[in-house]
Amino acid sequence: MYSASKTKSQNRAGWSVIFRHPAVLNPKTGKPGKRMRYGLGTREEKTADRLILELDELLADERWWSLSARSAAADRYETRVVEIFYASMDPEESDTRTIREILLPLPSKTSGYRRVLLLGTTGAGKTTVLRQLIGTDPEEERFPTTATGRTTIADTEVVLADGDFAAVVTFFSLGEVTQHLEDCVLQAVLAAHRQEERSEVRRALLRHKDERFRFNYVLGDGVEVAETEVSIPASSLLAATSFGSTLSSSEAGMPELGVLSLQETNEIIESLVDRVYEVAASAAKEIEEELTPISTEDLRALAELIEEGLDERLRDDDKVHALIDSLMDEMRRRFELIPATGELRRNKQGWPVSWTWSTRDRGDFIKQLRRFTSNSKLGFGRLLTPLVDGVRVSGPFRPTWHEGPNPKLVLLDTEGLGHTVDSAASISTKFTRLIAEADAVALVDNAEQPMQAASVTLLRAMARSGHGSKLHICFTHFDAVSGDNLPTPADRALHVVNSCDGVLAKIGTDLGIFAERPLRARVRDAAFFLADCQRKLDPAQDALTVLEFRRLVNNLLISGSRPTLADTRPVYDRTNLVVAVRDAVEGFHQSWNGILGRASVSEVQKAHWGTVKALSRRFAVMNQDEYRNLHPVADLQAWLQDQAWLMIQSPVDWSGGEPSDDEKQALFDEFANRLSERMLVLAHERLFAQQNLEWMDAYAQSGRGSTVDRARIIAERIYADAAPIPQASPAPHQNEFLHQVIEIVRTTAADMNIELG
Repeated sequence: MYSASKTKSQNRAGWSVIFRHPAVLNPKTGKPGKRMRYGLGTREEKTADRLILELDELLADERWWSLSARSAAADRYETRVVEIFYASMDPEESDTRTIREILLPLPSKTSGYRRVLLLGTTGAGKTTVLRQLIGTDPEEERFPTTATGRTTIADTEVVLADGDFAAVVTFFSLGEVTQHLEDCVLQAVLAAHRQEERSEVRRALLRHKDERFRFNYVLGDGVEVAETEVSIPASSLLAATSFGSTLSSSEAGMPELGVLSLQETNEIIESLVDRVYEVAASAAKEIEEELTPISTEDLRALAELIEEGLDERLRDDDKVHALIDSLMDEMRRRFELIPATGELRRNKQGWPVSWTWSTRDRGDFIKQLRRFTSNSKLGFGRLLTPLVDGVRVSGPFRPTWHEGPNPKLVLLDTEGLGHTVDSAASISTKFTRLIAEADAVALVDNAEQPMQAASVTLLRAMARSGHGSKLHICFTHFDAVSGDNLPTPADRALHVVNSCDGVLAKIGTDLGIFAERPLRARVRDAAFFLADCQRKLDPAQDALTVLEFRRLVNNLLISGSRPTLADTRPVYDRTNLVVAVRDAVEGFHQSWNGILGRASVSEVQKAHWGTVKALSRRFAVMNQDEYRNLHPVADLQAWLQDQAWLMIQSPVDWSGGEPSDDEKQALFDEFANRLSERMLVLAHERLFAQQNLEWMDAYAQSGRGSTVDRARIIAERIYADAAPIPQASPAPHQNEFLHQVIEIVRTTAADMNIELG
């Protein structure tokens, strides 16, 4: 049943092998036979043929199909053959953050450093603020990269430290890149099926629909777009402006990226576009023939069935994987452009894992980082930016306007919060964990339109988890706030602050006064108004903004200290906890019934069926617990934490007399802080780790009615099993989840000597 075949792409000297593995599950079908592709490590065809024969022996004999047989296989077969066959059965750990920590550890709080997490909506200016804090030149150095749209995908960690400049770059895993390339190929097939322009098919092939993985940075945009493909008025600004006109002379051409002719790549891309059209035509024809004739009134339903069928049929199609292989081979060529400076580490599959380098030369250091961080069009076809998941740098960075010793800061810039229409949505589980680890959280918000939905969601999350005291708010674009009634900077600052009042009042109404209280204090004491951050600031000409930045740095350096807790402790009634859990679970299910389209729920927007399917794919195949603004794990934790926070603020008594409001705040925050992390672990375990097979089943649904069936499986078999509503007369194990929550609260309370009666 299983055999291997060798292959060699047009621009690769070495041979690769393709086979389906008999002991590794195909995530699409849930059965053995996952498709594998590895480099054989040889350019000699005879050697490749010999390795293929050995691999065929392993594939044909079941006695080799377990890890326990690896040592025996190593005595009989070539080392590379054994590595290829058993690598996917014993995958390497790919925690890139741990890799960065091993190669370039972050300084600890005990050494005087503070870790600052920058968060904010896409385009608010997080990275621009980061540039100011580390003192990089916005014209000559342009690090980190900024743009008008979504820019920051990789985590960027900057340590302000003495000594040489050092960097660690880590990359997305081969599997994750392949999965997103698969998405690109499928969206290109759909574009071809819809008979869209060739330029749109090419664009779909090279740019992921989420705008996160822009593979055209790596491969280029393909052939020059003909004038007939895009209609731009001759008088338009775009027609009159060259893409390179805004770039500094030092960046023009970007010779530091190396030399690579894109002509061969363009020819390959055009041939792939041709194959996309062929695949779309043949697959759509097969699907149409298989579907029962549908009346003309159901043409829209037919179109959806065909498009869903294309997605389902082609994800495991060898023709599609051949397209992906060609794109991957082209991407691998770009790693060959990395100069000998530094060290590029690869895994057993030959895919890069990390790159490290250190130097005293700041200019050369910034230049070499550009291949991993830049979005300059002049570098398209040679950049590795979309393949990078994290960049950690350390060196004598320093704000140009700072006075005194170099501030001991670790600055983390990550992906924007996004723009969600649902103000009750949760923040990503990734952000929840990062907030817990940080000493300070700098919310970067646009002063022109402050406190939009995503920012409000962040404030709620910080309040209910006891992290409100970490908040610092940087209002950017302060220069754009104007009006006849705002003659002075003080008037403009008061106007921005007052615009937060309604948001804070709503949080107080929903979560109580002890959620609102610390946020109001931070808006009053830790709000900073920043103008013209995009350029190099002059202390004389930009005195107000420089003063605000200096105040920000001083505040960040003392952030993160928890107050001393009072001796008295709150006393809680366990009955109130049961009610809190019931209300939380009911709210979670009601919200998700609205998202899944199973009920009409006020203020909850129904998700598109394709988005729900993509979510199920993240859980089933990609080892991720969210997709876009759908965060089921974070949602469950948020609902539980909201209700727990309301209970925390309402003790039935105090063990040693009622404390002051400040002492209450400190106790409530500490309790909520400890509880939040444990609630997140529980939500992840219940919804993710324990439900893998059910998520695979949800993802596997196909054909007519699959949208309804998938929603039913998620709601009734995953969510209802993971977080059942507590019942007075439960079936066996019905209240297991309730008891787990109670145990978490009881254990956390005991750690703080809090009584839960």
